Amino acid sequence: MVSTRHYRAPEVILGLPWSYPCDLWSLGCILAELLSGDALFQTHENLEHLAMMEAVLGRLPPSLARRADERAAAYFRLEERGGAQLRWPEGSSSRDSVRTVRKCVPLRELVCARAGGGPAGQAFCSLLLGLLQYEPEQRLTAAAALRHPFFAGVPPGLPPPPPLPSPPPQPPRAMPPAASSRRGCGMPAEHRPHTRACGV
Repeated sequence: MVSTRHYRAPEVILGLPWSYPCDLWSLGCILAELLSGDALFQTHENLEHLAMMEAVLGRLPPSLARRADERAAAYFRLEERGGAQLRWPEGSSSRDSVRTVRKCVPLRELVCARAGGGPAGQAFCSLLLGLLQYEPEQRLTAAAALRHPFFAGVPPGLPPPPPLPSPPPQPPRAMPPAASSRRGCGMPAEHRPHTRACGV
């Protein structure tokens, strides 16, 4: 297994040669998940996975589809003029699968809803789009990602992040019940005072 299903790059699903760029795709999926709290591609089926990619990132390039191995080639309808279309929704395994894909939100809308449309949100969206390029050769490398403007810090003019909320007050701890004088407050008999009973 090359990578965890939810973070698997398109070249891995399509049976193409893969290398370090597939790790950068996984990083993009993880960053999007940290932003939204949900996996970007919550699926366990290859065709559904590709359909989710198209819903979030746009059409898969025909050049990628035409290089797919024999097993993955069945996911596409190849056209005479060099185009290729994903066999979706007719190739779906169930109506639930179709509904799941329809719920997918384009990446720009997802980032805008969670991070806002300001400079920081736009920079983060640009970073994700660079990491989630379909063609491995066009994907950001690790070095290029580290030089991305998003990691240069918060752009000037943005308000500081709100302070973290204070933790809720803790209820006072109940004190243990006082020991009874009849039991000598836990003191051995030979050490008890002889003039007064303990606690009196």
